[in-house]
Amino acid sequence: MVFVHCRTNLDDVMRIEEWPTELTERPMVGDRIQSKTNHPRGFQLELEVAYVTWKYAGGLDKYPPWYLEVYLSLPSWQKSLSIREWQEWYKRARNPQHALT
Repeated sequence: MVFVHCRTNLDDVMRIEEWPTELTERPMVGDRIQSKTNHPRGFQLELEVAYVTWKYAGGLDKYPPWYLEVYLSLPSWQKSLSIREWQEWYKRARNPQHALT
């Protein structure tokens, strides 16, 4: 197992979603990682690996001395959306009732 810390610049995602802390192998750029958070109707957010960096934690409790920092971004099919359009899509996907308002 490889210890990982997933990051993204999407503020909503970092507050709401829970990401894996261990993976079976090192992710590659272009791979997709699925959130551990289950939303209504089985929706789980999946983001694309933009880059991977080895980090040294120096023995902090939360991570082993070395771990992978995985930076996640929008999948290629969503990159044409503006941040506002993506946020609306994310709200509807997380909460189908939002689509009715």
